[in-house]
Amino acid sequence: MRIGQLAAQVVDGEIVAGLDQVHGHRTAHVAESDEADAHRRVLRSPPGWPAIAGRRGVAARILAAPAGRRCRCPAQRVGLRGLQPASATPSGRIRDVTARPLDDVLVVEWCSLVCGPFCGKWLAEAGADVIKIEAPGAGDEARRRGPFPNDEPDPERSGLYLLLNTNKRSVTLDPETADGLAILRDLIARADVFLHDRPPTLADELGLDYETLAAQHERLVVTAISPYGSTGPRRDEHAYPLNVVHASGTTYHQLAGQIALRDFPDAGPVKPGSFIAECDAGLNAATATLAALLARMSTGRGQRVDVSRQWAMMSTQRPEVHRYASDGTIVTRELDTEWFPGVYQCKDGWIVIGAVWGARNWGALVEMMGGDPWFASEPWFTEALWNLPQLGIPKPDHADEVRDTIAEWCMERTREEIQQIGQAHGLTITGHATMEEVLGSEQMRVRGFLREVEHPETGPLTDTAFPFRTSTIDSRRPGPAPLLGEHNREVYCDLLGLEPEQLPILRHAGAI
Repeated sequence: MRIGQLAAQVVDGEIVAGLDQVHGHRTAHVAESDEADAHRRVLRSPPGWPAIAGRRGVAARILAAPAGRRCRCPAQRVGLRGLQPASATPSGRIRDVTARPLDDVLVVEWCSLVCGPFCGKWLAEAGADVIKIEAPGAGDEARRRGPFPNDEPDPERSGLYLLLNTNKRSVTLDPETADGLAILRDLIARADVFLHDRPPTLADELGLDYETLAAQHERLVVTAISPYGSTGPRRDEHAYPLNVVHASGTTYHQLAGQIALRDFPDAGPVKPGSFIAECDAGLNAATATLAALLARMSTGRGQRVDVSRQWAMMSTQRPEVHRYASDGTIVTRELDTEWFPGVYQCKDGWIVIGAVWGARNWGALVEMMGGDPWFASEPWFTEALWNLPQLGIPKPDHADEVRDTIAEWCMERTREEIQQIGQAHGLTITGHATMEEVLGSEQMRVRGFLREVEHPETGPLTDTAFPFRTSTIDSRRPGPAPLLGEHNREVYCDLLGLEPEQLPILRHAGAI
């Protein structure tokens, strides 16, 4: 199945997807009194879960609220728990037309850094209630990455974290402790989606693999993201974003500009744009998760979504992969000289000329350059246009000469001049914009690409909207990224039914 740039294969009822493509300032405020009395209270695992042996010898155990007392999230109060067909409630009443697609969906996100949080951000933007699990005391690794205002590290002011975690709730939790795992299982029992980026073997050891979870919660969608996928000999390898992008083979083709491609065909691999593989895989995971939720509407069952970050990045170079798989040809960095794409320097910057091929485009290029560039009357040029009107192109023997002529012509003009002349002749020509220029452009303002978010620690922040607009998703102001553990009391007491006095005990034991 292909959705945009996503390929999601359904294998034995599972979705296997690949892109075809620190410490906080504000935690839950709880009473520290009566800890001795609270310590005597114990927590039972949710019905159906096996008992857990303490992984770290944690003495504290917690008391689960009786089933009748547990707060039920909105997703559980809705008959089909999210994604109602035809915007109707179980009673047949039409839902609010301003409702977002995932308003009735609860997502538990146990992810760090970029890929998983980016997926969670997409789901939250579509209306899902995303509860983000962060390590006690440290939080998401993105909190330590920055960039920071004035280069002063602060876990609540990391630009990367603030960007990737808008519209979420944060709780601190260590699922590798017995108590922490019991709490996570209780959260999962209430969720529609469990999103995680833990190594497959660790997930198996904790009983968080799809088979175990599906046996307890048949409607649950489990989205697992890992560097190389949950199968194969590399399933448990650790990898940072830079490792994954180079493991995909993509970086061999990444060089800045067409001149670099032409002049350095044998140069070593280079690093592409920031977190490109992570964002691709995160988008892939979000889209596949949506597909699984849609499938659940008709089947009544959740599915496994298995996302490989390496596969996601490989899928962004499908033509190269397909070429090699088909006939063994390795696509090099050499230019497609027949089409004459290129980045050319001009008076005030750089201009990008898209593919020029076919009699019409070459005729337009000649007219744009005044009608008399030296090659316009050359036999090899006119014969090519005459004999191959759809694919008329200069022969590669003359490619560098023609390109040099175009470069000289561009150097005599500004970006705006060339762009206006080129567009008037129907050519795909545009100026190379700096970040300052593109973000300050009227086009971006009208589209609403930048939006303001009010954060309790940093004040007003600039956030980027998603690259599409719908009737409801883009009509609401985003909520800020949460402070570390900001929603501990709200989630643990109001949702799970724990008593406030139990939280200090759990915190002291390292569970939250």
